[in-house]
Amino acid sequence: MYDTILFDCDGTLSRSDEAYFHGFCDALKHYGFAAPTQQEYQEKYSGKVIRDIIRLYGEEAGNPLPPEVEAHYWTLEPPYLDRYTASVAGARQAVETLQKSFRTCVASNASVALVQYLLKSASLEGLFPTELIFSSEQVEKPKPSPDVFLHAMRTMNAVPERSLIIEDSGSGVNAGVAAGVRVIGFAGTSYDVAAKKQQLEAVGASRAFGTWPEIVSYIEKLD
Repeated sequence: MYDTILFDCDGTLSRSDEAYFHGFCDALKHYGFAAPTQQEYQEKYSGKVIRDIIRLYGEEAGNPLPPEVEAHYWTLEPPYLDRYTASVAGARQAVETLQKSFRTCVASNASVALVQYLLKSASLEGLFPTELIFSSEQVEKPKPSPDVFLHAMRTMNAVPERSLIIEDSGSGVNAGVAAGVRVIGFAGTSYDVAAKKQQLEAVGASRAFGTWPEIVSYIEKLD
């Protein structure tokens, strides 16, 4: 029934949440704003691009952040990515196993260049050629809009009813559901795996799992 799998990247294959969290918090502190806790950051901002994170933070505080905060964040991101990026446990073996039976690609909010960097830093290079890395920079709107998933499927001549999406964030699940695709949630990079599984299923994931072997087993049993 299924022939194509679209993977999110960060938080699913690679993990750089520490880098983004510390970069955002340090940019806030540099201009005198209070930083969220790591749990608050993950619950509110996971899977979102930095401009949307900054906008949401300002809306919650009742006062838009000055543009200097985002500018300062971008100076912090590269060294923090170098320091914190790692592979998600079991990701490479899972992708290699699934690629024996499915066409695969990456569809991410991150730029193509950043996805390539993340895959390399996480020792996942070689799994996806450049033409099968899709980014929200190629479409009008990032996730939670379905644009990047729809673009990826059009390019691959894939159809929603024969595709699967693997996502770790609520915004990514929302995007997949809006694209008409069955979404599998990955909660293995969360600080509270059980709560994250419930959250992902609550927003539309057909099932959510805490490890890659569980996801591979689930997919192999799908009709």
